[in-house]
Amino acid sequence: MKTRFTRKSQVAVEYLILFVVITSIIAPLTYMIYSSLHTTDIDVSAKVIKNIGLEIISKAEDIYYLAPPSKISFTAEFPTRVLRIENITESYTDGGVTTTNYVVSFLLEGDVEVPLVSKVPIFINESNISKGTKTIVVFTNTSTTDDFFVTVKIE
Repeated sequence: MKTRFTRKSQVAVEYLILFVVITSIIAPLTYMIYSSLHTTDIDVSAKVIKNIGLEIISKAEDIYYLAPPSKISFTAEFPTRVLRIENITESYTDGGVTTTNYVVSFLLEGDVEVPLVSKVPIFINESNISKGTKTIVVFTNTSTTDDFFVTVKIE
């Protein structure tokens, strides 16, 4: 009778060991796959935002050289994970020549930044940067010093 209980105990221990081994393999594998998919999703969002940003800058440069009251609009599909848009003006002097760069920086989740440089003064109004199809309106404005700049509204 002892052998019968011993066999049942041995089978139970074997199942327990098998369960532990399988769980120790599946848990890390699941984590690796999930983190890989999350990173890929952020990379795809960054590439989509870069393409949208390059199109915005291209159209802004075209509109700027046409002067006020030029205006153009187009639609684009915004991805998820866009947190905000920053307008940065950088000036530096090299050999007596001052150069100004206008940078539009898209900030995404996961500390991903997509900076794009424009040749013209540009201001992006980030009123609606949520996921979905957006109408992007690019137009020129005149400042108080009669200089003009490009404004981009995302609607």
